[in-house]
Amino acid sequence: SFLANRKTTANPVALVSGLRLLSLLHHHKAAPIFLSYLGETQPPAVRHHALAALSALPHPKSVDADMVKALLPLATDRTYPELVELALRILQNVKIPASMTDEMVKLLYNRQSAVRRLAVRALGSFNSHRAAKALLACLDRSDWELGSETVSALRRINCTPELILKEIEHTDNLD
Repeated sequence: SFLANRKTTANPVALVSGLRLLSLLHHHKAAPIFLSYLGETQPPAVRHHALAALSALPHPKSVDADMVKALLPLATDRTYPELVELALRILQNVKIPASMTDEMVKLLYNRQSAVRRLAVRALGSFNSHRAAKALLACLDRSDWELGSETVSALRRINCTPELILKEIEHTDNLD
């Protein structure tokens, strides 16, 4: 109730104190509360403490798409690098749901290599034609840092051999 109090929500210092106090519990049921303070309407200090508290929680290996959707904007925010680092730390330690394929494909073209690596790892776990095709396209780019990680991700996808053969045949037909 302290965090829901109008006086608390109007005072960033009080909010940060409340978030820090709640984080001491280390209970996964606090995650939705921390997520609710990640929005752009919150001051950066509040977002930072909410994200730090969330990253300290024991996370289940799989999370719902809503949590990932709340964290993705922070993982790609170029304004606050410290938020990016915390968001990526959380996202790298959970299994991103396959329903996030389109979002992960978009992240393959992000400027930050850590974000691209996150997308490659996630796509490699989806086991779908769409994910494999996006990863194959990723190999065409001159992103040498991601090359071996992309190949490893492709190995984990069952449909990859047939797609690779189709791509080779398609390339041969263009010559």
